[in-house]
Amino acid sequence: MSINLRRASMTAAATTILSTSLAALEPRIVKPTLDQSDVVVADVVITDAPHAADPTGVTDCTASVQKAIDDLSKTGGGVLYFPAGRYRFNGTLILQSGVTLKGDWASPLKGGSGKGTIFMVYSGKGDENAEPFIRTRRGPCAIKNLSFWYPEQNAENPVPYPPTVLREQMPGIVMRVTFYNSWVGYEVLHSGGSPLISEVYGTFLKKGIQGDICLEYGFFDRIHVSPGIWADAPFNSIANAPNDNESREKLVDWCRKNTVGLEFLKNDNIELFHVTVKDAKVGIYYGKHAGRLRKGGLGTYGFRMKGGLKMPRSKKPPVAAKSAPPRQQGSDAGVARQGRCCFRGV
Repeated sequence: MSINLRRASMTAAATTILSTSLAALEPRIVKPTLDQSDVVVADVVITDAPHAADPTGVTDCTASVQKAIDDLSKTGGGVLYFPAGRYRFNGTLILQSGVTLKGDWASPLKGGSGKGTIFMVYSGKGDENAEPFIRTRRGPCAIKNLSFWYPEQNAENPVPYPPTVLREQMPGIVMRVTFYNSWVGYEVLHSGGSPLISEVYGTFLKKGIQGDICLEYGFFDRIHVSPGIWADAPFNSIANAPNDNESREKLVDWCRKNTVGLEFLKNDNIELFHVTVKDAKVGIYYGKHAGRLRKGGLGTYGFRMKGGLKMPRSKKPPVAAKSAPPRQQGSDAGVARQGRCCFRGV
């Protein structure tokens, strides 16, 4: 067979496979239970056949979800929808290019605590260097309208875990997400682009949201970091929520001694709007880049918060007072509030 005929045969086979995959998709409109204003066009519903993931939290659904992600990515991407329920993960996920993980969600500060789509994460306990729960790969992808909960975490004696989400390549979107008790919520490995992190609520035991290697314009909007996200969760839904006074006090004490709310390293132009950090060791931290780029970078420049607070480009970002009374940065009430934590740069 000639080279041209062989190429034509391979192209035809690939087209047939792709056409078969596309034909297998049956996008449909889904109405979430929590946000009646939201209408989702789901390319794949994870509880439908052939994936049929268990929404009760009893059976591990790692393999079925990963297969759904991979299958959807091969067709060019789309929305993988998780109806309200609990999804148990004993393993980890690779989120491929073009795929959006989306569920049913409402703000935990507006009646959504313990409700909607909850990912129960069991992997990585005791090893913060283990594989992250979700690692993004290749092109842009998104995580929307989901909650993450670690059922084996202990509020009185926290143990380390790897990051819940690690952005490995290309920019990503994390929007309308609750982290009930992550050790590290969102971390960046390499690559750049314009991340959009919006409407994120979390209790973080080490670090919340990291902004790093953003080559142009990252947006961090409506982020609320507080021990109360976990402590105020309903015990009948989030079974290890530290609802009693003693457990709550221990959690608050831990966060005041260990938690960094937001961390910004190498970033070119970032914008923060309506950021709240309560009871953390450091509310917003500005430091030098960790050296994961070939040419490195000294830190963040082109920084702007709503209300006019600006960070000019310089070798050393300005250092705010290291005292810890509740305080506010900027001139707008919704800019950045920090209670019992500090605003620091190095």
